[in-house]
Amino acid sequence: MQLAPKLLTDKSRLQEIYDLRVDAYEQSAHSEFVNRELYPNGWFDFLEEDSYHYIVEVENKIVASARLSILSSFQDFITLGNDTDESLIPPERPFALYSRLVISTEYRGIGISSQIDRVIIEKMWELRVPFCIAGCRDERLDSLLRKGFLRVGEVLEIKKTKSEVAHFILIRNPYL
Repeated sequence: MQLAPKLLTDKSRLQEIYDLRVDAYEQSAHSEFVNRELYPNGWFDFLEEDSYHYIVEVENKIVASARLSILSSFQDFITLGNDTDESLIPPERPFALYSRLVISTEYRGIGISSQIDRVIIEKMWELRVPFCIAGCRDERLDSLLRKGFLRVGEVLEIKKTKSEVAHFILIRNPYL
Protein backbone atom coordinates (compact mmCIF):
# COMPACT_ATOMS: atom_id res chain seq x y z
CA MET A 1 0.00 0.00 0.00
CA GLN A 2 1.49 3.34 -1.11
CA LEU A 3 0.87 6.04 1.49
CA ALA A 4 2.40 9.09 -0.15
CA PRO A 5 1.59 12.64 0.96
CA LYS A 6 -0.14 14.87 -1.55
CA LEU A 7 -1.28 18.45 -1.59
CA LEU A 8 -4.92 18.95 -0.62
CA THR A 9 -6.64 20.67 -3.52
CA ASP A 10 -10.25 20.45 -2.34
CA LYS A 11 -10.57 22.95 0.53
CA SER A 12 -14.07 21.64 1.25
CA ARG A 13 -12.26 18.71 2.95
CA LEU A 14 -10.61 20.92 5.59
CA GLN A 15 -13.22 19.86 8.17
CA GLU A 16 -11.93 16.28 7.84
CA ILE A 17 -8.48 17.56 8.81
CA TYR A 18 -9.84 19.58 11.75
CA ASP A 19 -11.61 16.46 13.03
CA LEU A 20 -8.57 14.23 12.43
CA ARG A 21 -6.47 16.58 14.57
CA VAL A 22 -8.84 16.20 17.51
CA ASP A 23 -9.28 12.44 17.03
CA ALA A 24 -5.51 11.87 16.85
CA TYR A 25 -4.81 13.99 19.93
CA GLU A 26 -7.58 12.30 21.90
CA GLN A 27 -5.80 8.98 21.36
CA SER A 28 -2.41 10.29 22.47
CA ALA A 29 -0.60 11.29 25.64
CA HIS A 30 -1.50 14.90 24.82
CA SER A 31 -5.29 14.55 24.95
CA GLU A 32 -5.54 17.07 27.78
CA PHE A 33 -4.45 19.80 25.34
CA VAL A 34 -6.64 18.95 22.35
CA ASN A 35 -9.87 16.98 22.68
CA ARG A 36 -13.52 17.08 21.59
CA GLU A 37 -14.58 18.91 24.76
CA LEU A 38 -12.18 21.79 24.07
CA TYR A 39 -12.55 21.70 20.27
CA PRO A 40 -16.07 20.40 19.53
CA ASN A 41 -15.91 21.61 15.90
CA GLY A 42 -12.37 20.36 15.25
CA TRP A 43 -9.03 22.10 15.77
CA PHE A 44 -8.51 25.01 13.35
CA ASP A 45 -7.31 28.59 13.26
CA PHE A 46 -7.06 31.66 11.03
CA LEU A 47 -4.26 30.23 8.85
CA GLU A 48 -6.20 27.29 7.39
CA GLU A 49 -7.63 28.74 4.17
CA ASP A 50 -4.36 30.26 2.96
CA SER A 51 -2.06 27.37 3.93
CA TYR A 52 -0.73 24.38 2.03
CA HIS A 53 -2.20 21.21 3.53
CA TYR A 54 -0.56 17.88 2.82
CA ILE A 55 -2.60 14.74 3.35
CA VAL A 56 -2.24 10.98 3.21
CA GLU A 57 -5.37 9.09 2.20
CA VAL A 58 -6.50 5.50 2.51
CA GLU A 59 -9.64 4.65 0.56
CA ASN A 60 -10.45 8.36 0.20
CA LYS A 61 -10.20 8.92 3.97
CA ILE A 62 -7.59 11.36 5.29
CA VAL A 63 -5.38 9.45 7.76
CA ALA A 64 -2.58 12.00 8.13
CA SER A 65 -2.08 15.69 7.51
CA ALA A 66 0.25 18.62 8.09
CA ARG A 67 0.30 22.20 7.00
CA LEU A 68 2.76 24.74 5.68
CA SER A 69 1.85 28.39 6.17
CA ILE A 70 3.61 31.47 4.89
CA LEU A 71 3.75 34.19 7.55
CA SER A 72 4.57 37.81 6.88
CA SER A 73 5.02 38.69 10.54
CA PHE A 74 6.18 37.05 13.74
CA GLN A 75 2.98 38.33 15.34
CA ASP A 76 1.00 35.83 13.25
CA PHE A 77 2.96 33.04 14.97
CA ILE A 78 2.26 34.55 18.40
CA THR A 79 -1.45 34.97 17.56
CA LEU A 80 -1.65 31.19 17.06
CA GLY A 81 -1.00 30.77 20.79
CA ASN A 82 2.78 30.53 20.78
CA ASP A 83 5.06 32.35 23.16
CA THR A 84 8.76 32.65 22.33
CA ASP A 85 11.40 35.26 21.60
CA GLU A 86 11.43 36.76 18.10
CA SER A 87 15.21 37.24 18.36
CA LEU A 88 15.54 33.45 17.96
CA ILE A 89 14.71 33.67 14.26
CA PRO A 90 16.29 35.53 11.33
CA PRO A 91 14.86 38.94 10.36
CA GLU A 92 13.82 38.00 6.80
CA ARG A 93 10.11 38.05 5.99
CA PRO A 94 8.02 36.27 4.88
CA PHE A 95 8.90 32.90 6.39
CA ALA A 96 7.25 29.49 6.63
CA LEU A 97 5.62 27.66 9.52
CA TYR A 98 5.37 23.85 9.54
CA SER A 99 2.57 22.82 11.89
CA ARG A 100 -0.36 20.57 12.77
CA LEU A 101 1.20 17.22 11.83
CA VAL A 102 -1.26 14.49 12.82
CA ILE A 103 -1.45 10.81 11.96
CA SER A 104 -4.29 8.40 12.77
CA THR A 105 -3.18 5.95 15.44
CA GLU A 106 -3.47 2.92 13.15
CA TYR A 107 -0.99 4.48 10.67
CA ARG A 108 1.69 5.64 13.13
CA GLY A 109 5.16 4.14 13.13
CA ILE A 110 5.36 3.34 9.40
CA GLY A 111 7.28 6.41 8.20
CA ILE A 112 4.44 8.74 7.22
CA SER A 113 5.81 11.64 9.28
CA SER A 114 9.19 11.41 7.51
CA GLN A 115 7.48 11.47 4.13
CA ILE A 116 5.43 14.51 5.15
CA ASP A 117 8.57 16.23 6.50
CA ARG A 118 10.21 15.73 3.11
CA VAL A 119 7.36 17.23 1.06
CA ILE A 120 6.98 20.17 3.47
CA ILE A 121 10.70 20.97 3.23
CA GLU A 122 10.63 20.65 -0.58
CA LYS A 123 7.62 22.99 -0.79
CA MET A 124 9.38 25.56 1.41
CA TRP A 125 12.36 25.44 -0.96
CA GLU A 126 10.07 25.71 -4.00
CA LEU A 127 8.29 28.76 -2.53
CA ARG A 128 11.71 30.38 -1.99
CA VAL A 129 11.04 31.45 1.59
CA PRO A 130 14.30 31.98 3.50
CA PHE A 131 13.49 29.69 6.43
CA CYS A 132 10.83 27.59 8.11
CA ILE A 133 10.04 27.35 11.83
CA ALA A 134 8.22 24.68 13.79
CA GLY A 135 7.54 23.51 17.30
CA CYS A 136 8.05 19.84 18.12
CA ARG A 137 8.07 17.46 21.06
CA ASP A 138 10.95 15.25 22.18
CA GLU A 139 9.78 12.27 20.13
CA ARG A 140 10.10 14.23 16.84
CA LEU A 141 13.22 16.28 17.55
CA ASP A 142 15.94 13.83 16.43
CA SER A 143 14.17 13.04 13.17
CA LEU A 144 13.81 16.73 12.29
CA LEU A 145 17.40 17.51 13.28
CA ARG A 146 18.57 14.78 10.86
CA LYS A 147 16.61 16.53 8.10
CA GLY A 148 18.44 19.81 8.65
CA PHE A 149 16.39 21.61 11.29
CA LEU A 150 18.29 23.33 14.11
CA ARG A 151 17.00 23.68 17.66
CA VAL A 152 17.00 27.42 18.44
CA GLY A 153 15.14 27.46 21.75
CA GLU A 154 11.79 26.68 23.30
CA VAL A 155 8.26 27.74 22.53
CA LEU A 156 5.34 27.74 24.93
CA GLU A 157 2.32 26.40 23.03
CA ILE A 158 -0.90 27.69 24.55
CA LYS A 159 -4.01 25.64 23.75
CA LYS A 160 -7.34 26.84 25.15
CA THR A 161 -6.92 26.06 28.86
CA LYS A 162 -3.45 24.46 29.06
CA SER A 163 0.09 25.09 27.86
CA GLU A 164 3.08 22.93 27.08
CA VAL A 165 6.69 23.63 26.21
CA ALA A 166 8.03 22.40 22.87
CA HIS A 167 11.34 22.59 21.06
CA PHE A 168 11.52 25.63 18.75
CA ILE A 169 13.27 24.57 15.55
CA LEU A 170 14.25 26.22 12.28
CA ILE A 171 15.55 25.15 8.87
CA ARG A 172 17.11 27.53 6.35
CA ASN A 173 16.43 27.32 2.63
CA PRO A 174 19.81 26.28 1.15
CA TYR A 175 18.78 27.50 -2.31
CA LEU A 176 18.64 31.18 -1.38
